[in-house]
Amino acid sequence: MITRPVAKLAAAKQEHGGCSMIGNSVYCHRNRSVPDDVKESFNQTFANENSSAIVTRLLREAVAQARRKAQSDAAFMRILARRQQAPHVSSEEILQMRDDIRVESDSPHGIAAR
Repeated sequence: MITRPVAKLAAAKQEHGGCSMIGNSVYCHRNRSVPDDVKESFNQTFANENSSAIVTRLLREAVAQARRKAQSDAAFMRILARRQQAPHVSSEEILQMRDDIRVESDSPHGIAAR
């Protein structure tokens, strides 16, 4: 009978390749091509720190940034779709509406129209 953690490791190895198990946790290793100058800079900058923790933090930040960008892109597309359905209003009409609103909001305060 295969224990649950061992089955989990076997499934991870099949899906990802280089995986190992520490305790009941499965760790999958993905090799990424990183230019040598970036590796050297990273190693010098973070020489006395846990590189796995730093890489994990950077990956989490990248995921969060990608999600924010996707949300922003979706919002932009919704705005664009609304603009395409909105009625056309000329600049003159907009300026006139602005002036009308200003007169309405100023008159209760005793401010004369321009």
